[in-house]
Amino acid sequence: MERLLLVDDDKVILNTLEMELKKSEQIFKTDICYSVDEAIKLIKGNDYSLVITDLKMPKKDGIELLNYFDKTGFKGYSMIMSAFSMEDSLKEAKSLGIIDAIKKPFNMDWFANKIVGFFKTKSDSERIFGKIDTALRDICRKICDTPLSKFESVDILSFFQVVNMDKRSSTFNLSNNGKSGVVHFLNGNIFYVKYENFIGEEALLKMVRMEVFDVLVGELSEKIDRNINRPFMELMRDIVKKRGENLNKKIKKEKIVIVKEKKEIRQERVPRHNRSGLFLNKERSDKLIGILREDLGDCLLSTEIWKISSKEFISGYNSSSNSFVLFIDISSSLNKILDKSHYPLLGDSYSLQLTKGKMVIIVNLGKYQLGMLLEKASTNLGLINNVIIPKLIDSFEEVMT
Repeated sequence: MERLLLVDDDKVILNTLEMELKKSEQIFKTDICYSVDEAIKLIKGNDYSLVITDLKMPKKDGIELLNYFDKTGFKGYSMIMSAFSMEDSLKEAKSLGIIDAIKKPFNMDWFANKIVGFFKTKSDSERIFGKIDTALRDICRKICDTPLSKFESVDILSFFQVVNMDKRSSTFNLSNNGKSGVVHFLNGNIFYVKYENFIGEEALLKMVRMEVFDVLVGELSEKIDRNINRPFMELMRDIVKKRGENLNKKIKKEKIVIVKEKKEIRQERVPRHNRSGLFLNKERSDKLIGILREDLGDCLLSTEIWKISSKEFISGYNSSSNSFVLFIDISSSLNKILDKSHYPLLGDSYSLQLTKGKMVIIVNLGKYQLGMLLEKASTNLGLINNVIIPKLIDSFEEVMT
């Protein structure tokens, strides 16, 4: 479950906030503490998605806690609150990654709705894009905070995710292989998009297909007519879905072209359903693993390929002894339960959320399976489901022909 930590030396305010937020304990759990030192102890033992700290406290203040986050690579989000003027500290706090500053006193219902809104937005964002890596989030924030500077090879979906979560208002000029576009954000929502000769949602769809852009940060213009009128999450949910559908169509077309080309070269090609003479040997599986490592980078901790019927290990990277046998049994058991309950069977892939920030994805490849152990915090599930797994399945078809 998501966790929130509130830090303030005012025990009355904290206890009141804790009671108010208990109404939302089905969404997130709230912890409280009264000093920076207490907060650091709690943070070391828990995975907090959001920490809200008072700015002015005895001994150590909120800025010192933010500096601790900066030095240790805290993976959550942070906000500050204060009853005093925040002008002197606000710039430093923003440079240390806060996403909001809350002025005291405030209405308790307003505060509770604000925090619930944060967690719902975060949940929607991660469901669409996957969790964003902390280092990548810091790079995206640096881009936003450096007007008229150019940054190369930016993952555009992750970048949009950070802009939305941070409620930014800015203009971003994007370019990729000679093609260019512009995106205007207003309070974290996309206000206007143009890409080449396209505008609005059509332009955005074509833009996200490119995946990586060079970004130049400009100034927000007040003279542009809005051409996007939907909330960010609703909009991006549809855009990512359409991108996946278009990608699958593209893959199918490419497969047809490949089949035609291979038939012209080799008329006696073995049909897919009768490839008893073809098998996935170590050389072929190493090609697949090489593609996977290149696409996933550091978030891929280990991977294995095995034959289901004989429970035979084929090849792997950083693989652990016989762990794949467990996944064969899990897949078999799940399919039996689904079939008995008259549910559809497992599809091309499924994932398991593990403790200690890890997750497993199993990809079905006919007679074979491939398992991946991933660092959850660095994994972009949207990218994996919509791009990497279809590409992996396509690559499997190629190495088996």
